[in-house]
Amino acid sequence: MKSKTIVKYSIISITFLIGLYLFVDQIFIRGRLIETYQGEVISVWDNTNISGRNKSNIYQASVRLNNGNIVNIVCQRSCIVGQKLKVEKFMPLIGWTENYYSGT
Repeated sequence: MKSKTIVKYSIISITFLIGLYLFVDQIFIRGRLIETYQGEVISVWDNTNISGRNKSNIYQASVRLNNGNIVNIVCQRSCIVGQKLKVEKFMPLIGWTENYYSGT
């Protein structure tokens, strides 16, 4: 009986944490997909020179979109200079910052 209670509350806790993550991600961080572009990577970098290396690497790139604009994106996997890729523009539901990510 005690193990069933532990399993029940563990499942409820995990479900709550997943829901909280999705809520925060949609409201404040990523948001909804606005547009999709095609572009070419013109430079790449990561955050390895940042002090306090307790963070995971976040690979970023500057991309020239087909409309001529240059945007900084977060690379989902890896970005290589000269690579053609899909760029997805997201807008958080609360906030005005546009976020660009490499598409899959």
